[in-house]
Amino acid sequence: MTTGKRAGRLTTRVGVGAVILAVAILIASAFTPGYDHRYDTISRLASPGQPWAWLVRSGLVVFGAATLSAAITPPRSGANHPRAIRRLIALAGAAAIVAGIAPKDPPDVPATAISQLHVAAAVIGVAAIFTGMVLTAATGPQRTDRPWSAAAAAVVVIAGAAFPFAWGTAVYGILQRVILLTTLAWLVRAAYRLDRPKA
Repeated sequence: MTTGKRAGRLTTRVGVGAVILAVAILIASAFTPGYDHRYDTISRLASPGQPWAWLVRSGLVVFGAATLSAAITPPRSGANHPRAIRRLIALAGAAAIVAGIAPKDPPDVPATAISQLHVAAAVIGVAAIFTGMVLTAATGPQRTDRPWSAAAAAVVVIAGAAFPFAWGTAVYGILQRVILLTTLAWLVRAAYRLDRPKA
């Protein structure tokens, strides 16, 4: 196996996992009766009783497993691999697996322990990625990555702060998707940077 092929494994796994998750969400949302991207969260697609819950939950588990396995794979010699970033990516992957295994309850249903575990896993996953954004913005070895990470962190903060107050409005689901897309984009770029040799 060539060094170049080894170098791209993290990027490939995270990228493929992100695409699988996105496709699962798009398919489930298109065929779930009454579902509206503007008002509804992604977690609702995976709630018990939803026709495509298995697909979204599988997408979360596959994405999490791909991200976790990529983060814990030993990097090639000379790769740019800050341990803290790798550990945060691994934590985000593990959190996605838990969120996929433990579904969130449907709206207007008393929260069960499993549902609370789902929420906790989702919060931990986003927090891990957000921490990675902040660390990269502050100490990233590539200067070009610092403003990108700072901007991504700002988007997550703004959307995350507005999210709880937007419940029931036409932007509730949109805000969650902004957070998801921003974190996924940052993860793929971070994976690419981790695959690159040190400058």
